[in-house]
Amino acid sequence: MFYDPSNWQLTKTAHSYESSKFQMDLIAHQLDQASFREESDELPVRHLTVLPGVAGTNIANTLLGTLSSIGYPWLSIL
Repeated sequence: MFYDPSNWQLTKTAHSYESSKFQMDLIAHQLDQASFREESDELPVRHLTVLPGVAGTNIANTLLGTLSSIGYPWLSIL
């Protein structure tokens, strides 16, 4: 593990990408735990981290064209 809590801005590490992902996991975990500590009659709000690569969007339509963005999800299956 490369995370160092004293370097919270990740300026003194060669592994800033991995450490930033770990920071986001820590934040999500703390928020999830806090939502369960609140007393309420409603179900708690859950906090999870997800991989951005599995979120389907049309953000690349303008750059790649509609045909490319339609075909892209099929590439991940192969």
